[in-house]
Amino acid sequence: MSSLILQSAYSLWYGFTGTPIFKENAKIALGDLPRTTAQQYGDCLHEYTVKEAIHDKAVLGFQVEYKSTFSQDDLDRLVAQVEQKDELEITDWSIPDKEARLPKSIYEADEHMWEVVRSIVNKSKNKLGFAKGSGQTYNALLTTSSITQAQRYFRMFCAVRDGESPFEIEEQVKRVLPDFPKVAITYSISENEEASVSNQDEMKKAIAYYNQMFGTSYTIETMRGYNRNINDRLARKRENYLVRSEQLDLVIVVDRLLTGFDAPCLSTLFIDRQPMKPHDLIQAFSRTNRLFDKQKKYGQIVTFQVPKTFEQRVKEALILYSNGGQNDVLAPSWEESKELFHQAIFDLKEVVTRPEEINLDSMNLAELKKFIKAFQQFDKSYAAVQVYSEFDDQMMGADFPFQSEEYEAYRGKYENALEILTKDPEEGGKTEIDISYELESVKTEEINYEYILMLIQAFVPSGDDAYELIPREDQKAAAEVDNYIATLSRNNPKLADVLQQIWTNILSDPEAYRDQDVSNMLEDLILQQESQMVKQFAQFWHVDEDEVAYVVSNFNEKNDKQPGENELKKTGDYQMYREHAEQPVSKLKYGRAMIEDLNDLVKEEILPFRKR
Repeated sequence: MSSLILQSAYSLWYGFTGTPIFKENAKIALGDLPRTTAQQYGDCLHEYTVKEAIHDKAVLGFQVEYKSTFSQDDLDRLVAQVEQKDELEITDWSIPDKEARLPKSIYEADEHMWEVVRSIVNKSKNKLGFAKGSGQTYNALLTTSSITQAQRYFRMFCAVRDGESPFEIEEQVKRVLPDFPKVAITYSISENEEASVSNQDEMKKAIAYYNQMFGTSYTIETMRGYNRNINDRLARKRENYLVRSEQLDLVIVVDRLLTGFDAPCLSTLFIDRQPMKPHDLIQAFSRTNRLFDKQKKYGQIVTFQVPKTFEQRVKEALILYSNGGQNDVLAPSWEESKELFHQAIFDLKEVVTRPEEINLDSMNLAELKKFIKAFQQFDKSYAAVQVYSEFDDQMMGADFPFQSEEYEAYRGKYENALEILTKDPEEGGKTEIDISYELESVKTEEINYEYILMLIQAFVPSGDDAYELIPREDQKAAAEVDNYIATLSRNNPKLADVLQQIWTNILSDPEAYRDQDVSNMLEDLILQQESQMVKQFAQFWHVDEDEVAYVVSNFNEKNDKQPGENELKKTGDYQMYREHAEQPVSKLKYGRAMIEDLNDLVKEEILPFRKR
């Protein structure tokens, strides 16, 4: 025993904490019990703050929006009523002082809560990555001040899905995710709480709703499994949660999931409660800033109560946990980002007022670089400003002197300019321009065909397994495939027709496709159709089929003249063409007409297959 005591006396212990407790946010403790991490464990040996982690690109910074559901005039009126004063008497009071005097009931009113719901549903599509397409969007948390409020929010979101809310879901939202928002709720239930019976009844309804949405069978007795399934579905680390039909958009919580939960695809935390303590704020914020993909630039936070007070508390927390480096941690405010975008537009327009004025052939390398650099900066600023809730597409051409339609024209000139610059290996290597820069503002409503392939692949039996699909999953997934093929057909009917052919064949006889890869099937079918078109073209114009195939495979719609055109013309047999064509062109026009016809064929019939 004595040896064990001696060994314990000389033991050396190390502790690690992500959010230590400092004297500035010390815990309330009885007597002389430790109130800070240093009092509990001793002096800190080393610090690695969020500022260093962001600098090392281990995590993302934070973009915080402090919103209010009522105006400054409303704030003055409400505070004057509470304090029984004239509004003129409180003019000189600070905004945080006014916010501190607001009664709690203001934020419990239906008007406030419905405005929060509307903002989340209709003003968060950029935050949730809708431009990436169905199945690729991010998800979010909404944290409230109480279980009762969380329950009310859950019922409100259910009403939105059922079409019974005071507002309608915007078309831009429904077009990408017709089933948005898919919501769940989780909170702790204790048998000792006075409201336990009521909370359990509400949770039973929420679980039943969840079961209906996802075909699960949880009960209040298996709530641990329900919570675990919510965690997994929100984190999407398992392959089966990568399809839209199995995804959640929003989980409503009080304190659960705000610490320790890791979900890289979680982009946004909505907060409808008073500011938490510094370490709780940092913990909660950090649920959003995990690295995920190149489109995710920041962990995004939106608060809906006491905006000025919340802003001050966030600054204090970041100073405490980033050694005064909050400017390195926070993204620009909306006003700052808006100003940066204005400047970027000005800089681009100063280089060239309109895209049609750009004549790349007459520009020297210095002018090309200036244009490329200006457009890249514009693109970054455009992408950044779109993420804020305050941004609306209607601002383009109104608040911002740039029409949305101009973007594609500028983009085309930019890509051509970049191609000219990179054709010179020596110049491309020494230029200060970021040659590898990928445009961030490109918007697309086209369906991600890879996502469709992934859905279809689930219907292909594999290995020795019997081909059995649960009827609910079968119908749900099949309807999803039908929906996306229909949407794809509006943007790319050629590709949609081929996918529809594969999809129909698999449904009619899945065993015939056992262990086959749907992606390979698509490529094979496209190659067959392309080869058939090349063959028919060569037969009609009486030219060499291999030369036609060469031009087609190397076709670049940006080029005025395609590689292999001259060689193709040389193989033409005008006499044979004339004998078999119903309305042959003259020999003088034969070569040019044949090339024009080939260009039309590739652009109209073949290139759509490559745009995926």
